[in-house]
Amino acid sequence: MSNVTVLPFIAEIFSRVGFVCTCLFNAILIYLTAFKTERITGAYKYLIILFSLICISFSCLEVLAHPYLHNYNGGFIYFSLNDYLGASNDLLKFFIEAYSGAYASIMCMVAVQFVFRFATLMNRKTLLSSFSGFNFVIWILYPLFFCITFGMMVHYCAQPEPYSDDYMKKELFRVYNLEIEKTARFIVIAYNADGSVRWFNLVFLFGAMIILGFQYAVIIYCGIQMQRKMKKELKNFSVSNRKLQQQFFKALVVQITLPTVLFHLPALPVLFSPFFDVKFTFQTGFIYAVFSLYPPIETVAFMLIVSEYSNIFKKSVNRRPSAPDVRQKRVSDISIL
Repeated sequence: MSNVTVLPFIAEIFSRVGFVCTCLFNAILIYLTAFKTERITGAYKYLIILFSLICISFSCLEVLAHPYLHNYNGGFIYFSLNDYLGASNDLLKFFIEAYSGAYASIMCMVAVQFVFRFATLMNRKTLLSSFSGFNFVIWILYPLFFCITFGMMVHYCAQPEPYSDDYMKKELFRVYNLEIEKTARFIVIAYNADGSVRWFNLVFLFGAMIILGFQYAVIIYCGIQMQRKMKKELKNFSVSNRKLQQQFFKALVVQITLPTVLFHLPALPVLFSPFFDVKFTFQTGFIYAVFSLYPPIETVAFMLIVSEYSNIFKKSVNRRPSAPDVRQKRVSDISIL
């Protein structure tokens, strides 16, 4: 089996393993958060549950879309390898758009959690009030807005047309043995045949960078402010709550470090390489396969870092059925006799 067929096959395995693990671990997290935790209450409880639901949705959409990316010289094609649903190209393209939007939502929810921890630690009452009551809807609409925006950018700014199809047709067939007209796809190419910039494709790339860059700006600002003032502000909390706040902060750092290392840093040079007119061909889709492992890894890390969850597991493991009362048994035996 050649590399041409091996990498998409491995990517599919990663995707399906990520899907099963994401559903399983996030279902456990949702159950524990909703019914078992004692010190995780109010808005943060809802944020954890909402984030878990978005992660599950992301993994479901990944299985449905089975997205893959391939770089070729001055462009890349973002297409579906799903051949097991028998779905139309239009439906598969919708799944790709929704998957892209769900990815943006994940990054937005990480930023929202940083904002909440920042408001809690710094006692920003006005900001905290936006997380209570009906105002909480704001933080549901926030990731939804960027989800729709990101999906629409894929739909309107990366649509295939005759020039882009002709540019990618031979490469797609050579590497994946796929006919471009029968493949659900989006294509980004940096330059037209006359050397002019394809501005609508440029809008897609820079629009995506602005959306993600804004989330990172929020995360970095809140993270730096919390790190600088954490020792001082934690004095206002009890010892147990102080420890819990520190654990929440560590969990947030893990939440943003994982996607940065697993996906953003490797993907950034690859996605912008077309504009540098680099001549190469590469199956970039494997990066998406690695990112599919982010939701389950993040969920497990969160439950391990926050002692509230590990304590629940310890109590469940240490719980033993009470030993039978031997004296009672003997008295009972005697009475029966």
